[in-house]
Amino acid sequence: MGRLRSIAKELHPQIQHFLETHTITNPLPRGTKTEVPVDIQPSNLGFNEEEEDELVSYLCLNFTKLQDFSVDLPSLIKDLIHFIQMEAVKDNEMDGFSLFNMTEQDIFLMLPGKVGPARKILTLVTQEKEKWKQTEETCKGEQNVIEALEGTAFKEEDGLSTPGTVASGSTPRAASPVSDALKEETSTCSQEHKPLPGPSCDLASFIPTYSPLISDLLKTGEINKEWDKFIEETAYYLAGKGNFETRGIYADFGRLMYQKFPCIGHKAFSDPWKYFNKKLSQKLRNIRWKWNARSKGIVPSTTKKRKLEPVLNNSVPKEQMTMAEADKIFKEQLSKPDKNIDRALMIKTQRISFKERRNYVERKHDGDLKELLRKLPILGKADYVEREFFLMKPGLSKAIISDNWTEMLTRLDKVLNTDNGDEDEAGPGNKELLEVIQKLECKIQFFHKGKSAKNPLISIVKTSELKKVATKRDDPPRLVFVEADNGTLINAFVVGGGIEMEVNMNIKDALAHLVYSYYVWDLTYPKNYQLLGFLQVYLLGDEKNKFVMSQNYLKFTKLFGETDKE
Repeated sequence: MGRLRSIAKELHPQIQHFLETHTITNPLPRGTKTEVPVDIQPSNLGFNEEEEDELVSYLCLNFTKLQDFSVDLPSLIKDLIHFIQMEAVKDNEMDGFSLFNMTEQDIFLMLPGKVGPARKILTLVTQEKEKWKQTEETCKGEQNVIEALEGTAFKEEDGLSTPGTVASGSTPRAASPVSDALKEETSTCSQEHKPLPGPSCDLASFIPTYSPLISDLLKTGEINKEWDKFIEETAYYLAGKGNFETRGIYADFGRLMYQKFPCIGHKAFSDPWKYFNKKLSQKLRNIRWKWNARSKGIVPSTTKKRKLEPVLNNSVPKEQMTMAEADKIFKEQLSKPDKNIDRALMIKTQRISFKERRNYVERKHDGDLKELLRKLPILGKADYVEREFFLMKPGLSKAIISDNWTEMLTRLDKVLNTDNGDEDEAGPGNKELLEVIQKLECKIQFFHKGKSAKNPLISIVKTSELKKVATKRDDPPRLVFVEADNGTLINAFVVGGGIEMEVNMNIKDALAHLVYSYYVWDLTYPKNYQLLGFLQVYLLGDEKNKFVMSQNYLKFTKLFGETDKE
C-alpha cells in the first residue's frame, strides 16, 4: 500500500470535512462535455505518479462526493490530493527553532525531498553560530579595553580620589568621550528594555521574535489562520529557556502575551489567555518528551522507521501450512527458554497459518477458554495475541492506537474535568490514569450492577492476595493489577475462564491487550463491562460490532461526541 493511500485512510474524517466545506478557487481547464477526470500531474513533494494514481482510485471508491459528476471532479480531486500531500509532509516542515536542535537521525527520517535543503540550512546555522560566538568574544574584549582605558584616565586626573569626588587641590576633570559614549548607550538601552511593572517584569525576555508570517498575523489580528505554527514557534523558543516550568509563570506569561497580542484571547475560558496557555503547555510537554527520548536513544512510536525483514529460519519452507503443522512449530519453540526462541520463525508461522486458525476459533470454539488455549497455546501469550489482533485488523497499527489514546484522553479531560490546567507535567502516571478510567467506568455503567460487583472489570490486589484471585471457567476475562506494599503497580494480568495471561503493566497497554483478547478469543462482552464497548468504539474505531449499551453509556457518549465538534 502506497504512502499516500495509508495517510488518506488515517485522515478519513478530515477528508470528509474537506469535501463538505471546500470551495474550488482555481479550477482546471476542461471541455464542456468532459465526464472523465483529467490526469493529475505528479507533485514535487517527493511522491511518485503511481502513489497518486493509487490515491485517486482509493478516494473515488470510498467517498460518494467524488462519484457525483455534477461537480467539477478534476479540480476537486486536484485540490484534495494537494491537501493530503500537505498533511503528509506537515511532520517534515522545517522552521528556524527546530533546526537548532536537529540531529542526523532527524534528517535520516525526513522525506527524500527535504534532506538536501535540511543539510544546507543546518550547515548555514552552524556557521552563523560560530560567527555569533566570535562576535560576542570580540565585544567582550573591546568592553574590557574601554573599562581599562577609562580607569587609567580616572587615576591620572584624580590621583587617589574616589569615584564621585574630586581630590583636594585639583580641578574637576573633563568628561571622557569614552565615558560619555558608554553612558549614552546605557541610557538608550535602558529605555528600550524598560521592564514592565508587576510580576511580568522578568517575562519580557520570554516573548520570541516571530517569523515574518506570524508577526504579520499578530499585527492584523488573524493569528487563528496559523495558530498551530504560532504555538510551535513560541514553544520551541521557551523550551530553550529551561526555567519556564511553574504554574505561576504560565499564568503571568499568558497574561503578558494577551496584553501585547489581544488577538490570542479565547472567550470559552474565564481568563482569555487560558486557551493559549493550555496549548502552549501541551506543546512544551511534547517537545521536552521528544528531547528526553532522543537523549536516551529512544525512537518515538509515531516516527516512521525503516522496517528490516527478519532473517527467517529455513524451518518454514512453504507459504502454506496446516494448523497442525503450525501448532507443532509453536509448541516446539515455546518449550525453549525465552532467549532461544526463534521469534522470526514464530511470526512467519503465525502469519501463514492465520486463516485456518481464525476459521477454527470462529467456527469450532465453544467458549471454553481454557480448552482453546490448550489447543492453541500461542494465543495465551500477550505479544502473539497483539499480533493476531493486528492480522485481524490490518487497517490499525500501534501508532494509530497511540494517537487514538491521546485524542480520547484529551476529550475525557474536558468531559470529566480531570485536566491538569496549565501545569507542565509529563502526563498522568499509572495511578492517575487509572483513576480517570475508573471515573469513566462509573459514568457509563448500568444503574444496577448485578453480578458485576463480584468480578469488576479492573481490580487491584496486593502481592499476597494474587493467589486468592478466583478464576472459574465461566468467568469473563478481566484486568487484575498487582500492587506492592509501597503502593506502586508491579504486574498486570488478564484473568478469566480459568486462565491468566501476563500483560504490560502500563494502563494503556493493559487495557488495549484486554480488548485485543476479546477479539482474538472470539468472546462477547458481558453487558456490565461497558468500558470495553467504549474502548472498542473510541480506541479501535470499531462501530460495526454491536454490544448492549446502558442508558448512562448513551447519555455520556452523546456529551463525549459533542467535544469533537468544539
